Amino acid sequence: MSRDIVIGEVVRAHGLRGWVRVRATGPTLDGVAAGEALQLTLGGTPQAHTVLGVDGVPPRMLMLLSGVADRTAAEALAGAIIRVPDSRLDRDLADDTFYVTDLLGYVVTIGDQPAGIVRDVHTGRGNDVLEIGPDDRSRGDAVLVPFTRDAIIDFDRSTRRITVRGDLL
Repeated sequence: MSRDIVIGEVVRAHGLRGWVRVRATGPTLDGVAAGEALQLTLGGTPQAHTVLGVDGVPPRMLMLLSGVADRTAAEALAGAIIRVPDSRLDRDLADDTFYVTDLLGYVVTIGDQPAGIVRDVHTGRGNDVLEIGPDDRSRGDAVLVPFTRDAIIDFDRSTRRITVRGDLL
């Protein structure tokens, strides 16, 4: 089953001819090339676009997208989330590297107490933060835990389990 993966965000318009400045949420945006299909989501509405041009590299990357012919159309895309099918992602990763979305659903314990599952991952400038809580979002509050070597004492890919330091919370 294929799912869409967030690889970036449209930051703002650039120039008068429809170019947009984009921000990468990981290394994948750097590999986008002219001719590639992307899905942009703005306000919950998905929009299909084809990349017509790319200039620069993250963090100063620009894109020209199909259907975006002028500054007004480019400005309307500010804040749009850029997605690609997960089949496009490189799965030949180093042992200590993974995609953030792969963490969703991991079972988490804090010390030796069950805490729930990873419901979301919030990216930040310093580090990512795991949102941990019950599988059913309507039950119980979430706990936010920094995804750092200091906070995580065990990370097991094979069993999809994460153990957080018990004295952290």
